[in-house]
Amino acid sequence: MYIDDDEWFGDSSAIIDFFNTGEYQKYNTAYYIPRNYTTVDGKDFENFWALRMSRLTRDLHYDGVKHNYAIFQDVLAKIK
Repeated sequence: MYIDDDEWFGDSSAIIDFFNTGEYQKYNTAYYIPRNYTTVDGKDFENFWALRMSRLTRDLHYDGVKHNYAIFQDVLAKIK
């Protein structure tokens, strides 16, 4: 699991439960919905799905210096 250095969780209880209950073992990846505020007053924002949890395998690695993103080797092989 990773998050960008400008992200934070307001309430992390659901994520803690996800790991403590073992629910994470059912999945290879998991997403969460970060909120990007578009105005200073916080009234306007956009939500989007972000891949931030992945089961590490030899076919998966992360790339990027400031904003990491997952690279799945088996998918790249099919595209090339």
